Amino acid sequence: MDKEDINQIVSKIRSKYYEYGKKHGEAWFNPDGFEERYHMAIKNRMELEGFFLSEITFLEKLKEKYDKKAAEKPFSATVESIIEENTAKIKKYPKIEFHQKAGFEICHFYGAMDEFAQHYFQVFRILDIDDSSKEMTIKYEDELFFLAVNMGARHPKRIQDHILLVSRQDAANIEIERDTTDYLKSCAFLLHEIIDLCEGIVDRQAKNLETPLRFNKLFIEDNTKKAVVNIFSGLTGYGALLAIAEQARGIIDDFRMKAFSRRGLQEGRILKESK
Repeated sequence: MDKEDINQIVSKIRSKYYEYGKKHGEAWFNPDGFEERYHMAIKNRMELEGFFLSEITFLEKLKEKYDKKAAEKPFSATVESIIEENTAKIKKYPKIEFHQKAGFEICHFYGAMDEFAQHYFQVFRILDIDDSSKEMTIKYEDELFFLAVNMGARHPKRIQDHILLVSRQDAANIEIERDTTDYLKSCAFLLHEIIDLCEGIVDRQAKNLETPLRFNKLFIEDNTKKAVVNIFSGLTGYGALLAIAEQARGIIDDFRMKAFSRRGLQEGRILKESK
């Protein structure tokens, strides 16, 4: 995409945000949110075609819901219904409250990642996978602990950094929003990589992953182990990998972070360098 194409698309998306925001309120069609995501995409040199497609698709789907329900019920009821639907996608994940100024979304994303780390990622401990894949799971486990594993009263380092920011008296809202977005982005990057790992192992079709899981060598805290067993009971190694990937995808989709993957970023850079 050349600069003129990019400017035209950005201009059209902005105009739609302002048009819908004027009609239906900026609580839903907030142009500032788009600007933040767009500048972050530029900063990280993301592949812009995928980013724009994600933004346009979201706007179209949201507008379709408004148009479909507007004739059936008062507009205020339509807005309430859409808010409830989108909020419900996030609220189904655990909420970890860590500061009074912490936003609704980051509290639930933190909870979603903590649950994923402790109830899903743990199963890698008993999967019979190759050494290279094991090295990757160790790397990703370290990243999960840094980002999202709650140890009782002690929050992970990345959340502690956010607490320091929101605790500052001079912290501007834009700084807090930017750091929140950065946290969500980092988590999304990691989830995408874990999905790639799972799919890569499945594609190699190792025979030893065709047998049901055995949990006798899973040495973790009892309540956590019960949760893991409840989720993965009866699954083979392949089934477990698919379940991990499915949970990761669900989190990405529910928090609208599909565009943020390092692979997509890399492909975008290669595309730009080839022009």
